[in-house]
Amino acid sequence: MNIMITTLNIKYIKHLLYIIPLFLNCKMEVMENTTIPPRGEPVLRCGNLAVYQLFCESFEQLPLELKRYAYHLYRASVEGRAILFDQHSPRSLEIDALLRLLFEQENLPSDFKTKLESYAIRFWAFNGNYDYETSRKFTPEFSFDELLSVVKEFRSTIPELPSDVELEELKPYIFDINFKPILTNKNPVDNEDNISASAVNFYDEGITRSDIEHIAVRLSLNGRFAKVGDSIIEEIYRTGTPDIPPGRMAEALKRVVVELESALQFAPDDAQPALKELINYFRTGDPEAFNRHCRLWVKETTCPVDYIIGFIESYADPLGMCGSFEGMVFVEDTITTKIMRALAQNAEWFEHRMPWDERFKKKSFTPPTARAFNVLVGTGDGGPHCPAGINLPNDQRLRETVGTKNFLLTNVLETGAEDRARILYREFLHTDEERQIALAGFKSRHLALIGLHEVVGHGSGRADPQILGDPSDMLKEFGSTIEEARADLVAYYFIGDPYLVELGVHSPEVTRQGAYCAMLAGALIDLRDVPEGDQFEEDHSRAGWLIANYIISKGGACVESIDDKHYFRLKDVDVAHNAIGELLSEIQRIKATGDYLSAKRLVETYGIKFDPKLRDEVVKRARPLNLPERFAFVMPELELVKNKMGGVKDVKIIHRGDFIKQMLDFGNKR
Repeated sequence: MNIMITTLNIKYIKHLLYIIPLFLNCKMEVMENTTIPPRGEPVLRCGNLAVYQLFCESFEQLPLELKRYAYHLYRASVEGRAILFDQHSPRSLEIDALLRLLFEQENLPSDFKTKLESYAIRFWAFNGNYDYETSRKFTPEFSFDELLSVVKEFRSTIPELPSDVELEELKPYIFDINFKPILTNKNPVDNEDNISASAVNFYDEGITRSDIEHIAVRLSLNGRFAKVGDSIIEEIYRTGTPDIPPGRMAEALKRVVVELESALQFAPDDAQPALKELINYFRTGDPEAFNRHCRLWVKETTCPVDYIIGFIESYADPLGMCGSFEGMVFVEDTITTKIMRALAQNAEWFEHRMPWDERFKKKSFTPPTARAFNVLVGTGDGGPHCPAGINLPNDQRLRETVGTKNFLLTNVLETGAEDRARILYREFLHTDEERQIALAGFKSRHLALIGLHEVVGHGSGRADPQILGDPSDMLKEFGSTIEEARADLVAYYFIGDPYLVELGVHSPEVTRQGAYCAMLAGALIDLRDVPEGDQFEEDHSRAGWLIANYIISKGGACVESIDDKHYFRLKDVDVAHNAIGELLSEIQRIKATGDYLSAKRLVETYGIKFDPKLRDEVVKRARPLNLPERFAFVMPELELVKNKMGGVKDVKIIHRGDFIKQMLDFGNKR
């Protein structure tokens, strides 16, 4: 699971990334060929999108062998980036190639170039032309005729540019806002089929949910469903072997494997078995190879370099089965790791105090691995928008038998969250007292909530032992929302407990009251992320909305209108805490037993719909604050330093702060 974070509550930044409203005129402020701005300030602003430089100085302290290990893991992550484009849309790779070809031209008309940059920045920040938060399509400011004219002008010098016929085929994918308008539509209106209503490319055109439900086999994370004649088959992402034919995106995965094989030469002994199984997985596509990789990967806990490369999260699949490709590489932050380990070492203490039924509590413990890292690179589903926390593997049976790894990504969190919160609280918390309470111990609370969410939340509980397989699979499109709400609720259930102060997890200034005030304000502010429609699509957003509405329904909080402004206000901290415990107990029961109907009823009642008038008010109030609503990152870059004989004597880390150049470089084959 990934955790994304707003300035106010536990949530995807999924991530620190909110992109600009549809059709927004993208006025850019770009730092190019100049000094990178101070930390906490963006290197690029494009409307409501802010792009920050990630810093990873801890890389410089690594010995050369580990630097080279990290270098090849970095390159493997970059080489797999194209796979997510293929998963997001059947034409995303072609659009990406078109954008990169146009950027090679120095003589583009200035007005067109400005519009092209605006669209490309958004396209690359989201790995396609859909807003991650709203799942809705966005279109360029330039017209199809403008694009056609420019392509015709430069086609003689760039023969790779698409023909007129090919451009016509791409036209609806780029320009028609009503053609495949939503990337992932888990709850379409008017009982529309949610596969047909989704643009995501996990299912061939014409396949419906009913078709999939009549197929006995469960789709692999690294697969998709294809239609061949009257038959529906599983299509696997793999390179192939002498005995197994190549699968989808085989060439991209071959480049990933080449880099992983190079990384293997420099990997510590304890890290090699997991890496070998990952290579085997990409070659064969065998899900059991991935399970073996996960078991071995979880056990390796000492190397200061770690990674996540593969088909991991299923948020983008309307049925919650297919995994999106991501590549991430990390270098340990040893200071913050101490906080994470304090939580992991006390996992049994938390489990015994959970509010749910005893039969869903763990009876034996494999202590989770909990560490803090700086992101070295994130691609695919892991970047340029990055999660702030990670808890893997996702498979519930693996979690119960071999444990989990929990990562807090500290350099992702260093993006001025407290400053943004201070500005937002002035507008969305009504009194000075509420603002002071919500800001008290902000940074300490921020880290503690993420740690509790990842280490304790995702790592807690067990499935009903009478159910075969993973019961969370039975929750289908509601599974991710239920799990993110569960982890959030665990964090809010324990925040402010004196034992956390004793452990050094958070400071004495952190209070339950302050956390709940901030959480409720954050739920209200989240409405600005959905400028159209009347429902949340993203699972982390649904989880936050569900929790806030449930607390309000139980009387722990209320919606007040003061001077024509609405506020979500905490009424009684104890009532709110009891509501959180009650909801947490029910959600754990739902997950442990795979109760689909209860999950559907709970999420649809509290977590999806909102009043568009309230949303419009929030958007209007937030607009004068001029704060970014979407975030992305420029990754550090690595460069081999060679001696006179051609041998590698060092790996240099570079922080350029140039997002467009990095995206162009990442798209080039090496």
